[in-house]
Amino acid sequence: MTAQQAKELTVKRVMIVPSGTVPEGIAAMLSFCADGNLETVTQTMTKALSNVQSGEITIATRDVELNGVKVEEGQMIGLLNGELAVSGETLQETLERLLERGRAQACELIALYWGSDLSASEAQAIEERIRGKYPAQEVELVEGGQPHYALILSLE
Repeated sequence: MTAQQAKELTVKRVMIVPSGTVPEGIAAMLSFCADGNLETVTQTMTKALSNVQSGEITIATRDVELNGVKVEEGQMIGLLNGELAVSGETLQETLERLLERGRAQACELIALYWGSDLSASEAQAIEERIRGKYPAQEVELVEGGQPHYALILSLE
């Protein structure tokens, strides 16, 4: 909505790529071609959004049962494409469940953006376990530095 409002405030020709998550935005940016036709570039970037699943792992702030997932306050929860998908006692357990739910084995790339609450060594240990579990996939580890979300992930 902010981008749409900004578009109305300029005399420049602007197109909006409607990404809703960090992984979607990154996928769109990676398909950007500065020398291309604006409409074609926008279509290509928008199409890139459909090639990515977004996941986030954080800590539940309350007890809830949603989408068949029972969660207790303080548990780790995993969101897939904006919806509660899994819960777990540990970050690793929750990540593995989320990757299974997102059918990571059918993807080419698993990108993990680690948050400000994880150390580099913790993030690297997670990456190593995921590489071991998904040897056919490319696994990327990126320092995201985001608060509140231990991991943001992209499945492409």
